[in-house]
Amino acid sequence: MLIKTLGLSQLIYSASNLDVPKGIVEILRTKSFKFLWKKEKDKTKRSGLYQDLDNGGMRMTDFDIMLKALKLAWIPRLLRISDNNNCCSIPKHYFRSKGGLNFLLGCNYDTNQKQELILFNNKDILVDGKPIFLNEWFKKGILSINDLWNESGSVLTFHEFRDKYSFKSNFLRTIVTKKELFKFGIKADDEYVYCGDRDSIEHSFIECMFTRLFTQKVLNWFDQVNAYQISPTTEETLFGITASSHDSTIIRKFNYTALFMRYCIYSAKLNSLAISFQDFVSKLLIK
Repeated sequence: MLIKTLGLSQLIYSASNLDVPKGIVEILRTKSFKFLWKKEKDKTKRSGLYQDLDNGGMRMTDFDIMLKALKLAWIPRLLRISDNNNCCSIPKHYFRSKGGLNFLLGCNYDTNQKQELILFNNKDILVDGKPIFLNEWFKKGILSINDLWNESGSVLTFHEFRDKYSFKSNFLRTIVTKKELFKFGIKADDEYVYCGDRDSIEHSFIECMFTRLFTQKVLNWFDQVNAYQISPTTEETLFGITASSHDSTIIRKFNYTALFMRYCIYSAKLNSLAISFQDFVSKLLIK
């Protein structure tokens, strides 16, 4: 067909190397069908024209599928070409930041296989609506959900996780405060939003009088709601209770409550909002 020979042939090379804006696809589709019907209205459904000749179609090119095929054609090329080849240095650099192309091709999106579900670059495991990739975890061999269970079939506690994979830092070290932002010139000062003292991880979650007051309210509320007296240490409030003589159901409830409490503190601080105990309770009960 003239459309394929004289029209699409001029676009294939560019489309295989560059990102094609969504609007271009619709423009190509409209112009192609106008050419086919000599600028008159379509005489048959477009979906039928994409079919083979044996099925009554004309094998009209589906531009969406064509663009996807051009992109997919890069996969075997990248797998064949060595890392020393400069022509693929940019895409391979990007893939390495996500674990590498071979790893990405092996990601499992079947949520029915919970034990083998790949953690990273997974559309079903999202943080702030986006898939995640933790390079430090990847280097330690943490790839699937199965790597987060202990021998008894329960989720690893913080201490079990740290000991099993030899992590020297805790999760709080991934949190950015104004201390770091001020150091790199991103913020004009390093003052904690609630009290004006110097911001830091320790101050945000432990030392600030407003944080301590909010934490105590949460602990008192937890004891009252569950009719259970629990007196966690500072470490247990931050990282959760692991081995304990407390009831296992109470421990799970407390760890979830403490985790959500830390999230509320950090989220309120980022948005310069007051730490509201009532909002915390209402959101926690909804969850």
